[in-house]
Amino acid sequence: MFLHSWRSFFFTKTSLVTMILRIPNLRSPVSQLRSISFEPAICVQYLNELASEFSGRFNDLQAIMPMIKMVENPYNADVRDLSQHCVRFGVSKEKSEEELTELRNKYALKQKHLDESVATFWMQFIPATYSTITLCARKILTCFGSTYVCESGFSTMGVIKSKQRNSLSDEHLCDCLLAATSTYQPDLRPVQSRNNSNRTCLTK
Repeated sequence: MFLHSWRSFFFTKTSLVTMILRIPNLRSPVSQLRSISFEPAICVQYLNELASEFSGRFNDLQAIMPMIKMVENPYNADVRDLSQHCVRFGVSKEKSEEELTELRNKYALKQKHLDESVATFWMQFIPATYSTITLCARKILTCFGSTYVCESGFSTMGVIKSKQRNSLSDEHLCDCLLAATSTYQPDLRPVQSRNNSNRTCLTK
């Protein structure tokens, strides 16, 4: 819808200039556009290519949209529609239908769903007996919104495994990557306290 609106604006130079002149900081420089040759077809072509790119990138999301809606609210999910997408997540169709039907009848959990966030609800309050649909929920909740994390991880790996450290084992490299990319802040005070206590005992 947004791209369609922009394409409509680009069909006429007058509409484009009028729209931009509504922005105070652009009035002076943009006023010169009236004397510049404007080719809306180039802009429209670019926006068409952008719309096509978006459609291709998010096509996979449309395929798993029933599962995403189930994770967001399992009490409004269509059990039959959901079971058709279970194969994508490597779970049993029959088992997922059974668990979801049973979950929808748990009114105590339904109240938890209203009170807690989606992630907290699935990670902390769903019993282990609902392992199939919980697995699907975890896969959805841990999806990355972009390739940034992956690209950042490769960049970090390149810094760690340099020419000088090319003999690092895969296990050691994995540990180094985990330490480098984690946001966890360890509390080192207990460790330091124990070390100080041991040092005191040795000096006595």
